[in-house]
Amino acid sequence: MRANTVFTLGFFATIVPAFWVIISFARDWAFFDPVSILGAIVGGVFVTLVARKTLKSDSNSPKGPSV
Repeated sequence: MRANTVFTLGFFATIVPAFWVIISFARDWAFFDPVSILGAIVGGVFVTLVARKTLKSDSNSPKGPSV
């Protein structure tokens, strides 16, 4: 597996449960409400894609300051 894929899966598997807890807390602890679950998945996908894009753009930048 490529490092990018491992990062994506690991980040997604970490952020979705965190979003699920935060959204469920905001909705009066409604853990198994479909809105909480779908909101966590959609939010996790969005944040994972942004993090992946940032990781890719950071790897393309030169190492260290250019003087």
